[in-house]
Amino acid sequence: MTQIEGLYEILNASQESKASYARVAFIKGFCMYFSSTFLDKVGYLNEYLQSAYEDDDLCGKASLLGVSIYEANVFVQHFQNKLGANLEPELPIRKNQFNILWQIPLVIEHENFQSYIKDNHVWKEEYREA
Repeated sequence: MTQIEGLYEILNASQESKASYARVAFIKGFCMYFSSTFLDKVGYLNEYLQSAYEDDDLCGKASLLGVSIYEANVFVQHFQNKLGANLEPELPIRKNQFNILWQIPLVIEHENFQSYIKDNHVWKEEYREA
């Protein structure tokens, strides 16, 4: 059973109503599913980046390992900004911490973070513990 098939099983979706999915460079962190195999290989969310950019960090580590990330085309009700990540006054600080962690120049836009990480870094075991 693949990880995606496992997700469908967990969501108790029928064969007829399976959502479509696509391979992507990164995902946003408001609704994520990881297998224990994925987390054992890539590592856990970085608590240093709590509430912002921990999803980008995890996707960057997966990219360096060649681990695929998929986005499911499912409906999820999410009340943006209600959980605090984008309202948090520390958001610019978290972005700065992420840029320092991955040595990303400040001129690199958010949508280019993953390609920058993949092009400028190689996997190091200590990434798993970060």
